[in-house]
Amino acid sequence: MIRRIHAVVRLAAAALAAVCLAAAAPVPPPPGRTDAGFDTVPGAVRALLHPTTALLPAFPNESPEALDPGRWAPSVRDSDRVCVLELRTYVRGTPVTLSDIRQRKPGQSLSARYLCGSRTWRGPRYAGPFYVWDGHNALVERSYRVTDGARYREDLYQYRGNGLVWAYRHRERNEDQSGPFFMLDEYYDPDGKLAGFSIERTTPDSLALRWRRGAVVEDEAFRKWTGEFR
Repeated sequence: MIRRIHAVVRLAAAALAAVCLAAAAPVPPPPGRTDAGFDTVPGAVRALLHPTTALLPAFPNESPEALDPGRWAPSVRDSDRVCVLELRTYVRGTPVTLSDIRQRKPGQSLSARYLCGSRTWRGPRYAGPFYVWDGHNALVERSYRVTDGARYREDLYQYRGNGLVWAYRHRERNEDQSGPFFMLDEYYDPDGKLAGFSIERTTPDSLALRWRRGAVVEDEAFRKWTGEFR
């Protein structure tokens, strides 16, 4: 399965078979950063942040071919699991599953990802790459998910019309959303600098913090800000 995904879309699917979900290595703020208010963020939190888009983790197994949904394999498998390509468009906000890329109408948005099943899992799980294009075929969002069937890790990137990242999201949690978790959302201005973030963690120590343009804010104010941010 891993070789076939790599051959068709050059997105190595080794992550689909991964059973260890190690946390990403923390990236410290670059020396000399003096943006107003950033120094008020606790050092333990700053070590988990990416102050600029240049410091974000690279998207796993980057490949220009993945930008073409027609190049994605309809299904992939190995001895342990089978993954089927799921294509969806949206009609008046409602998701519609397509059996073939040719069913997509001009001007419709599109998403592509793999739904995988294994004898050792309790049910199907999404794994590997997930891409979303708008009606003009511009990439607006993509993510990569690693799962062992019980717990997953996901890195998600959202893009402006000019291709620059405006948001990065990281998740580590159980597939049923129970138990310990780590969630990080970071928002970036067009110049690539961090404009705000939200971080929540249950272990090894509980942590919840929302920061926006130099100040720690409450959840409601942060939600309002992120709803207007682009």
